[in-house]
Amino acid sequence: MFNEALNVKEAGISGVFGAIAGYTVKKFTRSISIAVGTGVVTASALSRSDLIRVNWNKVEDMLVKYGDIDGDGLVTKSDFNLIAKRLTEKAASKFPSLTSTITSFVIGYRLG
Repeated sequence: MFNEALNVKEAGISGVFGAIAGYTVKKFTRSISIAVGTGVVTASALSRSDLIRVNWNKVEDMLVKYGDIDGDGLVTKSDFNLIAKRLTEKAASKFPSLTSTITSFVIGYRLG
């Protein structure tokens, strides 16, 4: 009985931290997306007006080098799915209250 109570408590704590993490990730990724988008638009505008020179081929090569997980030469949705699958498998082997954490993370992310 003591063990079951401990698991419920652990699941509750994991749920709270999952919700907080989901909410934070949503806010953080939104901010990062805005910053990166603004940077790309600014660099593109400055490049078109010949104020700076951007080696877009090198930028694309760097993105593919670090973002192409499945090895098809492109960064696609399947790369992100592979990352999510690997993280979930790794986490499942280490955390007993993973279901609570993931569920709460999704709820926190949607509310964010």
